[in-house]
Amino acid sequence: MRVTTSGVAILRNAVSLGYPFRESLRSLLPAVDELIVNVGQGDDGTWEAVAALGEPKIKPFRSTWDLAPRGGVALSEQTNLAMRQCQGDWILYLQADEVLHEDDLPGLKRALARHAHGPVEGLVFDYLHFYASPHFINDDWLSFYPRAVRAVRNGSGVQSAGDAAGFVRSLGPRSRGLIKGHAHTRIFHYGWADGAKLARAQALSSLYHDRFEFRPEDLFPQDLSQFRAVRPFAGTHPAVMSERVGSAPPPGPTAPYRSPAWLRAWSSFLAAPRSRRYAARPFMPLWLGNLRWRIADRRARRLAG
Repeated sequence: MRVTTSGVAILRNAVSLGYPFRESLRSLLPAVDELIVNVGQGDDGTWEAVAALGEPKIKPFRSTWDLAPRGGVALSEQTNLAMRQCQGDWILYLQADEVLHEDDLPGLKRALARHAHGPVEGLVFDYLHFYASPHFINDDWLSFYPRAVRAVRNGSGVQSAGDAAGFVRSLGPRSRGLIKGHAHTRIFHYGWADGAKLARAQALSSLYHDRFEFRPEDLFPQDLSQFRAVRPFAGTHPAVMSERVGSAPPPGPTAPYRSPAWLRAWSSFLAAPRSRRYAARPFMPLWLGNLRWRIADRRARRLAG
């Protein structure tokens, strides 16, 4: 039986904020049977730019976002609005600054087919976070998550949660995390890779807080050689990003010595386990998290009688 996949993206003022949304959508198209695009209110030409792609798989619709500062909840609300229109067995979700590499698509399709009828509710993707330039990677696990769920089973009660960074499954009066598998697929994240990141950070911050909490000097480091979490990127970029990457300034120097990301995260956790406990989350194997939710489900069924 053929497994079908719906793509989901949400956009608002993506043109004026410099998001690589066209590249993101194009990278999704070969992996999906339909692509639902939620375009929020705005007059910067984002709606027209999506229509200009001329792809029959793309199914855009307009929406009005509640822009009040509510901890970023508007993002999950709009993601769920798009997810409700999906017809596929799987929903593949990318944010406007996230891009798939064409080399990973065969493996992704195999993972979607392999988990289509089993207990897995979401697939975890590995992240490459580009920082200050598409020539550099930031692998600081305390600031940049090394993996996240970006594909979920449709019709299983899975919903986008919080600020749309993750998903939960609703089970009647309670909700829990997802039973996860590995997609063996990379997400190329370009949100912090160019000069428009300050404007994007300001727009996102307004959905969380009444005031902008970033300092420009934090977003525009003058000397990358002081950042031990930043390293040159030696791989290839997705083909859809070739124009943007080709126009980026040449790389500069980075710190000559850097310890592995896992070692830095583990050291930080051991130094302050209570305040840095989230740093240890990437060390948790998927099977252990899945066991936790299976036990919770069994306990809930037992209590229900």
